[in-house]
Amino acid sequence: MFLLDLIALAFYAVSGDIPKRIDFYGMMLENIHDTPKWLKEDVKVLEEILKEKSKILTLTPVFYSVLGSYDPTVPMFAFKERDTLYLVSIPYKQVVKLETKRFARYVAEVVEMALRELNGYIPLFEEYGINEYAKRINTLKDVWELLKRKTGRYESTISGK
Repeated sequence: MFLLDLIALAFYAVSGDIPKRIDFYGMMLENIHDTPKWLKEDVKVLEEILKEKSKILTLTPVFYSVLGSYDPTVPMFAFKERDTLYLVSIPYKQVVKLETKRFARYVAEVVEMALRELNGYIPLFEEYGINEYAKRINTLKDVWELLKRKTGRYESTISGK
């Protein structure tokens, strides 16, 4: 789950959108007015954290996720402003500003390392009849390849070259 949400966030960071076929566990909001009722309290906190910057939330798509956590009390929001990605932790009331290209490089390192590691376990799980594991890894690989193809102009950024 974490890797799918991380890849979805990378899509958002480099292209401003997430393809519909990526079934990640967070959500994309058209803007902050698109927020479901159950998320309204977190949005109030988000606006307090951002203060004068909060106006951008009405103008841009907003990414929401708990990044694969089973604990829904650790939500984070992300939004883009030009080549800057803002990650906002609601519980910690902290904002991190990252250059989108730099963020994409971090994601590339994490995802590629994780896929190498996870691939090594596929034969073991298949030997014991646990085929769902290989399906999940293959889904991650497909989504990762889609990101690399879709963001061809960021290819050197994503691959770290």
